[in-house]
Amino acid sequence: METYGAQAEGIDLVNGSYDEQVAKIKEIEEASARAMLAKNKVTGTSDGNFETAVEEMEKQYGADNRNTWMSLSQTDEIGSKILDVASKYVGKGVEIVANDLNPDLKDVVLTGTVKDVNKTALDLKTALQESDFYEDNTGNEWISVMERTLDAVYDDTDEILKNYEETYTQYLEASMITSTKRLSAGNKKEKIGDFYYDYMKAIADYQRAVEIGADNDKVEEARAKVEELGLAWDAVADQEGFSKYGILIDGLEESLDSATIKAYEFKRALSNPTENSEDFNKAMNAIRESGATKDELLSSYGTGSSKSEHNKYYGIVESAAQAAQ
Repeated sequence: METYGAQAEGIDLVNGSYDEQVAKIKEIEEASARAMLAKNKVTGTSDGNFETAVEEMEKQYGADNRNTWMSLSQTDEIGSKILDVASKYVGKGVEIVANDLNPDLKDVVLTGTVKDVNKTALDLKTALQESDFYEDNTGNEWISVMERTLDAVYDDTDEILKNYEETYTQYLEASMITSTKRLSAGNKKEKIGDFYYDYMKAIADYQRAVEIGADNDKVEEARAKVEELGLAWDAVADQEGFSKYGILIDGLEESLDSATIKAYEFKRALSNPTENSEDFNKAMNAIRESGATKDELLSSYGTGSSKSEHNKYYGIVESAAQAAQ
């Protein structure tokens, strides 16, 4: 954890109480965060100030932003097929609305923040290019309209992200550390900044326990803590005052997508047959989508298992790998 030069004097992690020393560090970070917010919340025109970054990163794109629209024919065969591809993203960053000027057209609109729109543009173009009609119709005018628009949207939003995302993340971190918003986690109610520290530590502890092959009880204890805090966040994630910190929480939770963690979760589902099938299927899907190789999954299982257990696990991994093809 970063400290701030002379401000950190007096902190002694060797001789002092751990909780007391962490509290001191948090106090320093909060003071520094407040100073950073005060310094950067200016009305000038500098591209690096928080005000500009917040405006660019939190701006909502949609029907009033013509740059994220594309009009497609619903009567043309290819145009209609493209609309079918786009329809799979409705509610996930895409709206499809009637064209005000031509009843034969439908407007595909990308919605959300600049980060949302950037991702949707890339996902939609990938889905188009992977469709069963794309390869034989690359010169079609509606495909060209779609690709040109998506490329332009992606390039424009990517430039905004390059200019402002890092500064915006700094703002979010400073804002979160100084926020007085509280959420219930386990048997205590704590500030969002303190929750973030706890969640970060819990995920690190879980990863470490799995990676070193700790006793199952210790792994399960670490896993339970992660699950508890994850549910605590889910309860407030969409609420005002919390939702903007979702980017930071998502960054923490990306660590849970590692092949090692997914393999443990899969093994856990297999070793708990009394758990419902929904949990089992969730674990199966996670393994198929994780990108982990069979060797990685099998090596994470360990050599201490009985031969029958290992063979059962090997057979399931083989089946999952085949199903993922």
